[in-house]
Amino acid sequence: MADKVLSEEFGIPQSIKLTSIKPSGTVSLLAGASPGIHFPASSAYIRRIRLAATSELLGPIAAAGYHIEDDVVAGPDTKVVSIPISFDKRVLTVQEVSAKK
Repeated sequence: MADKVLSEEFGIPQSIKLTSIKPSGTVSLLAGASPGIHFPASSAYIRRIRLAATSELLGPIAAAGYHIEDDVVAGPDTKVVSIPISFDKRVLTVQEVSAKK
């Protein structure tokens, strides 16, 4: 039903297949792709992840030069890692596209 309504609204053919794919989330970022069907809000940003202060990943992350700090909300038992993300120039941001017909 939604496919028919949206296809008519945007003036496009109805979908042939009505299945979905699992959202890839963070995994797609490793390949420099947007984590979903949407356009990214910015071509560069800082992604922050939380890890337990006891995580074995913190050593290699620190050795790689990423910024690590205590989580001000959860406290010193949780660390926050800041990871700079930058998309290729060919990846359009949401400001560069339009949903208009």
